[in-house]
Amino acid sequence: MSSSFPFSSCLAVDVGFGNTKAVWGHKPSIDGDDMWSEICFRSVAPKIWGAEQSGLNTADRVKINVAGQQFWVGPGAHVTGVEDGVIEQSGKNIETSEYQALIAGAWAYMIANSGTDQRSIDTLVLGLPVSGFKANRERLIQIGGKVFTVPLPNRTDISVVAKKVEVYPQPYGAFITASTSNSSLTSSDRSVLVLDPGYSTMDWFLIENGQIRLEQCDSFEGGMSTLLAAVATRISQDTGNGSPSFGLIEAGLRRGNMVIGRNRIDMGPYNAVIRQQADAVIREFLRRFEPARFGVTDIVLAGGAAPYFEQSLRTMLPAYKIHCMQNSVMSNARGFYLAGIDK
Repeated sequence: MSSSFPFSSCLAVDVGFGNTKAVWGHKPSIDGDDMWSEICFRSVAPKIWGAEQSGLNTADRVKINVAGQQFWVGPGAHVTGVEDGVIEQSGKNIETSEYQALIAGAWAYMIANSGTDQRSIDTLVLGLPVSGFKANRERLIQIGGKVFTVPLPNRTDISVVAKKVEVYPQPYGAFITASTSNSSLTSSDRSVLVLDPGYSTMDWFLIENGQIRLEQCDSFEGGMSTLLAAVATRISQDTGNGSPSFGLIEAGLRRGNMVIGRNRIDMGPYNAVIRQQADAVIREFLRRFEPARFGVTDIVLAGGAAPYFEQSLRTMLPAYKIHCMQNSVMSNARGFYLAGIDK
């Protein structure tokens, strides 16, 4: 979590298949090193049962009550053993108590960070995958407008509500973030393609001559989980053991090694597997969308899996100007926040 800011009138929450990202403060900097008040945690909300409901909470997590059921939410929620449990953001699952617990959990972290128990905010901004945006936008506005129960740092529950709820396609947030540092992206002579590889899907979003072209936006199964599945299969083949969990592989890729039983596995050789699978995903994207057909001038690469796809994208589309977002996992949520405070 970043530096403490005063209480915000806007909370932006991007619930993804792998991670939930929330932003509630921004301090611009002349040198471009902006400060953000934000948090990112796994999209897991395990239920709390029995004695655990009254036990001590020593992990970095908050206890959220939704419709009489309690859930753990936050960076430490996975300690209950739900390492790979993620929530899919579809028309069906935005209705679940777990999904609402993730929103309330983000709200609780904002309150704890800002040091106030203010009961309402002006704007709550939420996001939807491109493929489900039209069908689910109005329903998500209704869900976001509900009264949420969130805990204060002293564990007292309070009721909070947003006066207004905005819902955007997830990659639109990355476009807003990118355009704050490169205003030319909003020019009428630019056609900007946003590629957003998340945990599960590869989403794309087109802004042509300043106008959103939702009919040319879509997604398919081709996110980080696709890369992890390829690595898991290869590790299983190499070691003769079962496939390790995606969570273990992700951690191993960050560290550069992974331990299975008594064996320490060097993850370096598996970078070639990731690159091969990333190439396959980008080829599939280009089969579905032809940038030249729509006069694309710029490509913004965002999403949590962006670094794993950057080289494949640059190799296959060398003629295009590609903007790879810094801290790409937060790029959608940051843009949502900027859009929310601009209303």
